[in-house]
Formats: sequence, C-alpha cells, structure tokens
Amino acid sequence: MVNKPISMSIVEKRKNYRLDTREKTNVSGLYESARQSIVYDYPNSEIKEAVLRYFKACSSKSNIECNYEMCLSLLEGLCDRGKDDLLGELAKYFNEFVIPYIPDMAKFSTDLGKYKINDTNIEMMKESAKEYTLCDRVLNNHEKISKRFKLDSLFEKKCIDLEDITFLVCEMVDTYTMKPHAKMEIVIEEMIYQCDRFDVKYNEQKLVESVTDYFLSREENTFEDINFHYKRILEKCEFISESACDKVKYVTEGEGSSIDDNPLSILESTSSESEIQSLMNKYKM
Repeated sequence: MVNKPISMSIVEKRKNYRLDTREKTNVSGLYESARQSIVYDYPNSEIKEAVLRYFKACSSKSNIECNYEMCLSLLEGLCDRGKDDLLGELAKYFNEFVIPYIPDMAKFSTDLGKYKINDTNIEMMKESAKEYTLCDRVLNNHEKISKRFKLDSLFEKKCIDLEDITFLVCEMVDTYTMKPHAKMEIVIEEMIYQCDRFDVKYNEQKLVESVTDYFLSREENTFEDINFHYKRILEKCEFISESACDKVKYVTEGEGSSIDDNPLSILESTSSESEIQSLMNKYKM
C-alpha cells in the first residue's frame, strides 16, 4: 500500500511512447552545439535553446536509445558550472518528455549513477524510471494474457458485473505456471488497467477483496502463501491506494493463523459453496 498510487494514465502514456516508430536520425551536430554552448559559457538563454533543441531531437524511441547518456552529460555539464536554475528546468523537461521513450529503464537507472548531477534531479529521474518499469510490467503482462484470452471483450460493455469479471480474470491468470502471489499481483494490476482503459467504474476495496478471496480459496495454497506472500503483495502494490485493503485487513494486519483455521481445512472435505463462503467469512473475522 502506498500513499500515492501510480495512475494507470501513466501506463497508457508509456504504452504510446513504446509504440513510437519514427526512424533514427543523426543528432550529433545538435549535441556538439549544445555541448559548446555550456563549455564556452554562452548566455543562459542560448544554452537553454541549444540543449532543448538536442533534447527534442532525441525525443523518439530510436534516437534516445543510443543518446540518453549524451543528454545526461549535458545536464552534468550544467551542474559542474553551477547553473542550478537552468539545470532544474532542463532536467524537468528531460524527465517529462525524453525519459518515457527510453526502452530499457533498468539500464538507464543504472547508468544514472555514472553522472554527477545533483541528488534532487537524479532522484526525480530514478523515480520516473521506477514508475515506467512498473508500467512495462503491466503492459507486458497484459499483452501476454491477451494472446491467450480475449480480455478486452469482457470490459467493452459499460454495464458489467465486475465481481464476475474479476473471478474470470483470476481463473484466466491462474492457468499460467507461476507462484500464486505473482498471479494475484497480475490480476489486481490487470483489473485496474482494464477498468481505466474502458472507463469502467469500480470500487477499489471491493475489487481487492474479490481478488484476495479467489486466491485464498485455491486448494494449492500453502501456509506461507496465505500468511506471508499475499500479505506482501497487498502491502507493496504500487497501483492501489492505502485504503484499498480496508476489507482485507484479515490478511494485511493479521497475526497469522494455524493451518487448521484457514480455508484449506474445508476445501478438501466438501464441495458446498455455502460452506466454503461461510468459512471464508469466518476466516476474515
């Protein structure tokens, strides 16, 4: 749970940047012009114009992949010369309009450590890289699931039973071979992403509760799944608000229970839905 969750609008923004297909162009001349303006201490207005011209030329997926380190070297040059106001303005532009095009956010985040730029701007860029890395995870998982299932068709209608759809998406993701807590995280992110894409109104607490109920009910659950992994996923999910888990405090704030007290004890001995639901309610309490 985080104080300020990542908006799915950022995921859509990242998606659009990833779809950029413009061809690579030669920007070396613009870089040299920007570098010289800093080295020879041109007036700030001329430096800003030259650096922005280069940044704008790099604002495409094909250009930025091999040029972002040159962009960082210009920002480092501004920092070396104590041009803090100009540095802050240009770093903000780079962060907002250039970084989203970078394909490999993990490499970019590592490369940031090579440059001597003030901590405020480095942290801003690291935070952006982290957010876009999480966006990539949502987009990559969505693309993978969509190849096997027709996910979009579930959300295209405006009047839908979100609880039923949540259960269906849980079942779909459950067909993949991976740890159950990883599936739980994917479902939460996928549900929020799809609701945002198709403008489907939803109750965040109810959505999280429905996903949690499904995964608590899995016959394959282990004691560790129930008392550690699910709790950790709910606590660290970057796409839900702090209040999203209010209805699943039996997981996030629980002290843990013995294996005889959790839903596993009845799933093996009965197929009665009413008994299972009754146990689930008792377990939550």
